Amino acid sequence: IELAELLEQRGDVAGAEALLKAARGAATTDDARAVSLQALALFYFRQQRANDGVVQLRAAVRLQPDSADMHYLLGVALHSTDRTPSALEHLRRAHTLEPLEIEFLLGIATIARDAGLVDEALIAARELVRLVPDDPRYRGLVQELEAAPR
Repeated sequence: IELAELLEQRGDVAGAEALLKAARGAATTDDARAVSLQALALFYFRQQRANDGVVQLRAAVRLQPDSADMHYLLGVALHSTDRTPSALEHLRRAHTLEPLEIEFLLGIATIARDAGLVDEALIAARELVRLVPDDPRYRGLVQELEAAPR
């Protein structure tokens, strides 16, 4: 995977993709396959091939259904391809798996807010304030959402 990243940095995009696909094919465990799928997905996103990246992340989530990080990555990827309902499903799953992870709650709050799901966004924002009470950004988010029309 590191060699593929080096090839990509040097401009050999086709070589990097071939190497990442070979790594995916050579993986002998579900964890190794998931890591290679994630690497290939991130490569596709860097190459502006978001839909290909989503396909790889979906496969990685199937291999690691209890990985909060994989669900989070897939949620962000789905959001970037305008699939907000599915994105929120995966962000919620990530949060369920790791309820104290700030980034997951922030993803839910901001994506739900942008989708007009003010109540869901407000629940997540209030949880952020509960977890990080001294952060003015999260208090400001709660205030913004409390004032938002429903």
